[in-house]
Amino acid sequence: MNYPDLTPRSDPEGLQKLSYDPYGLITQKLPSHPRVFFNNELLNIAKHRIKKEKWARYCFELLLKNCETQGVLNNPLPVPADASRNNNVVRLTERNALAFLLTGKDGYRRNALRGMSLLKEYCQKADEPRNGCLFTKSFLSESHIIHVLGYIYDLLATEGFSNKEEKICRFVLEATKTISEGNPHKWCSNINTWGITGQISVALALGNLQWLHDALYGQQCGDFWRYGLIHQLRHDILSDGLHWERTIGYHYYTLMALTDIADMLKNSGIDIWHRYFPTLKQDDGKDLHRAWGPAGEKCLKSAYDAPFYTIFQNGDMSVLHDSGLANIRGIYIWGIIYDKAYEAYHDKKYAWLINRMEREYGDNRQHKDVPMCLQTHRGDLDFVRLSSINYPKGEFSLKKNTIVSLCGRHENFCTLFPVHGTVILRAGASVYDPGAYIYFGPHVAGHQAPAALHLDVYLGGKIVTGSPRLSGYDDPLYLTWGRTTLAHNTVVINKKSMFPYDFETESIWECDRWRDNISDGELVCFKPQDDIKIVRARNTNVYPGCMLDRTIMVSADYVIDVFR
Repeated sequence: MNYPDLTPRSDPEGLQKLSYDPYGLITQKLPSHPRVFFNNELLNIAKHRIKKEKWARYCFELLLKNCETQGVLNNPLPVPADASRNNNVVRLTERNALAFLLTGKDGYRRNALRGMSLLKEYCQKADEPRNGCLFTKSFLSESHIIHVLGYIYDLLATEGFSNKEEKICRFVLEATKTISEGNPHKWCSNINTWGITGQISVALALGNLQWLHDALYGQQCGDFWRYGLIHQLRHDILSDGLHWERTIGYHYYTLMALTDIADMLKNSGIDIWHRYFPTLKQDDGKDLHRAWGPAGEKCLKSAYDAPFYTIFQNGDMSVLHDSGLANIRGIYIWGIIYDKAYEAYHDKKYAWLINRMEREYGDNRQHKDVPMCLQTHRGDLDFVRLSSINYPKGEFSLKKNTIVSLCGRHENFCTLFPVHGTVILRAGASVYDPGAYIYFGPHVAGHQAPAALHLDVYLGGKIVTGSPRLSGYDDPLYLTWGRTTLAHNTVVINKKSMFPYDFETESIWECDRWRDNISDGELVCFKPQDDIKIVRARNTNVYPGCMLDRTIMVSADYVIDVFR
């Protein structure tokens, strides 16, 4: 490195300088458009596919159908914000911009420019953004819109702008800076990851290297420092490969954003797919969790690898905390993440998963003959971002011992994620071999339930225990059931939920740091080597004055659970 490892506390001004680039990520010159949504190579592949391949033609025709404006672009956007209308305008504008590139028909281009004109007029008359919201009332929705606005500019800029057109589009993108800086989710959360995604999309589209630097390394936003992508890769993807919020569904939701970031940067000539970053060893000032270190370097690839080792033999996964992903085949809802990962790494297990997903869903899909990764609300757009849909058979087996990232450990069919705080015991490779999942990690994120030492048991080819799966965060059962210890497979003492839900609260987002305390459990032993696999964990923090101590033994014939 050319610079010391600056931190937001030690030298915020130095950290924000464009010349501070210890990882060599800031290129001197970005390639020509398109360089954000996709690149010229993918554009040419898509045009060829549309002529030759049935599935691509179907996606293309769906795109053109979704370009129909139906009067949406005829009238000015109202103030205050009508989130539904604003989203519709952005959705139509993006699709018409892409349709123009694929067809050359100027009507699509006019529609896209009309959409950007409406957004410019709206930005000029709207009130100053408050708390990170201008177009909608949701921080996440704002970030998604900003992300797409960068795509739109990139697509339109490919064939060039008139001066007037460029000023209109640039105005809209530059208006997003205040929105991004006002977003209160500035630190380790998945919401900030999506905020960073939007920032990078806009920065690359405009060719603004300082904005790109801010999104990568962080920036001062008023009284607070906003963490950038580098912090998240060094700290928030844990050193065993899983995401710090400790729910596999949000692991993938975050990974969806990181995939788009890596893809946008690659299209602009910047490679973070293969970059290794040193683990963060200290608090950057506002860290939301305590998983610093150990010494070493980690790569984004570990975040794609780790979920393979959270599954049972049939692909089922624990749905503990706020995860709705019950089987790994369901990852198609997050789009093209493993297609892009395979493109970057050519890992056989990614091909195995993609093929398994196609096989197990079969004809059970909305769009016949279209890959599962495109069975999403963005499938009519994402089909042009794929370099291939034909994959080798692939290979993955739980028989093979391995290390995941720096300290995840998979041995004799069993897996330990020591930082995340999870152990999965499996008696063998057969779908019908017993297994068990135990969580002993901390309660550091709002997406968690008070469920220290929760156990899921796998018998007869399926998980026979479970966690609450509710309809949404507005569901009143979230507080009265989902966020109770009683609803989980662990022990309740004195009819009270565990810390940090051991008091009357109206919030479903409690976590230990709000109470200035810790909730960490402790792994006592992990012995996967023999025919009887054993894990023992305990926790002395969630019930004051009490020790919870749980031992699980798994063999080919039984699962034994001893709770002391």
